[in-house]
Amino acid sequence: MFNSKLSNVRDDGKFYEMPTGKLIGFDTETTGIWRPPLTCACSDHQTERGGLPVRDCPRIAPTIRARDKEFGEGKESGKDMSLHEPISYGFTTYKDGQQVQNESETYLVKPDIHALDTMMADPEKFAYRTHDFSPKDLENSYSGLHITNNGIVYPPAIDRVTGMRRAVDRLADAYRNGDTLVGANLLDFDIPMLAHHFAKATGSTIQSAGFDPQKMYDEGRIIDVMKHQWAMEGRPFNTKNQPFRRSLSDSKINKIKQKDTLSDIYGIEQGNHTAAEDARASIDVAIRQILTNNGQFRPNPIRLK
Repeated sequence: MFNSKLSNVRDDGKFYEMPTGKLIGFDTETTGIWRPPLTCACSDHQTERGGLPVRDCPRIAPTIRARDKEFGEGKESGKDMSLHEPISYGFTTYKDGQQVQNESETYLVKPDIHALDTMMADPEKFAYRTHDFSPKDLENSYSGLHITNNGIVYPPAIDRVTGMRRAVDRLADAYRNGDTLVGANLLDFDIPMLAHHFAKATGSTIQSAGFDPQKMYDEGRIIDVMKHQWAMEGRPFNTKNQPFRRSLSDSKINKIKQKDTLSDIYGIEQGNHTAAEDARASIDVAIRQILTNNGQFRPNPIRLK
């Protein structure tokens, strides 16, 4: 997915022109770190794409499911992380460099109960230490109450499938209207995660619902600010020879700052790990990245590489 050359982007992978139309920021907060599903090795389940997703394989699915709530040293390797899904969605719209308030939205959903229970079982509380939705907040929201998180008032949560359809409809509108989609780690996380769960929940694809991310990408109408930064800095690798991603904002988990964030470099207000604010911060970064490529903005020197 997302491996074609961008037709509206220079050969160096950089964006030099402000996109026409609106910029639509998109982000999710989730029950955990989603990854594409692992596949089984059963000889009778093999297709051109490999085996069945392990959660669909009747032979090993119970074992995979049981491992979801195993945490600690030596227990994380090889786990299937495709159970994780959105707990909230955030969209923000910019036109002519300004945020359009009445076209920005964020909402909570009630995820699959097993994914929610797995998030709650994590002794490190990684997910909700990041998004700040406490178990009591979620209980209240799922009971039909409004809650406040990081200064944002959320209406009662909606069911997961309605939430997915609402998100895909919003993305399909952006696709049809010629808008540009912006996010941080959008191409490797938010979009494929949504596509995965939408297909499993509805039996149809996001493409059949009107959102074709591959075509949008081919047209140069998706800006993933993390990957765009790779094109601007070169693609750095860490000591394990893995692609080095520069985060959008500071971590709430790791208190020791290890590297400058995109927000640091471009001097914008950091996102606070709510979906709405991270969507906003992604657009603010994208705008200054494009201005930098044109010599119209000077980013802050990188101090922590």
